Amino acid sequence: MSSTKGSETGIGFVTVVKSEELGYVGGLLVVNPLGRPLEFHATAPVKPSRAHEILYGATLEPFLVGERIVGALTEAAKLPLRLVLTDRREVIDGAPAASWGPVLVRSHDDSDAAIDSTPWELRRAVGEFELAARDSLRETLAIDDLSEPFDRIREALDEARKSASRPATRRPGEAA
Repeated sequence: MSSTKGSETGIGFVTVVKSEELGYVGGLLVVNPLGRPLEFHATAPVKPSRAHEILYGATLEPFLVGERIVGALTEAAKLPLRLVLTDRREVIDGAPAASWGPVLVRSHDDSDAAIDSTPWELRRAVGEFELAARDSLRETLAIDDLSEPFDRIREALDEARKSASRPATRRPGEAA
């Protein structure tokens, strides 16, 4: 890449996975324009209590996903994030005002036909995502399928969960 390490920026892909036993786990994959990973961050599981569910009501999921989980992930990023893309509407609904302005990329659980019509359908969290910016993203980011980085994140989170639940293996001769 032509930029120096000090001026390098990344494009973030962030998603959150919910499981009944663990709660919510988030992952942030920061890539360069070719889609190669520069950083990866994951959160520990966050499981709201019954009291949280009662007190937060319908605002619980946007708060947990958008503010707590994604907020922690983006703060952990070492590179400045030029843009953050997500496939979870809760990220946008609960995201605090930030300069990176999360953009929704065709949600996997969205029934909105306009979003499902093309993998390049983007929505800006606040205001409109201009057509020029959308075209610029296509030219800047050499990833044909924008859902693919989210699949990588989910696979990495699943692998981490499996690794954590496996018993530690000992080498021959190693003390217990």
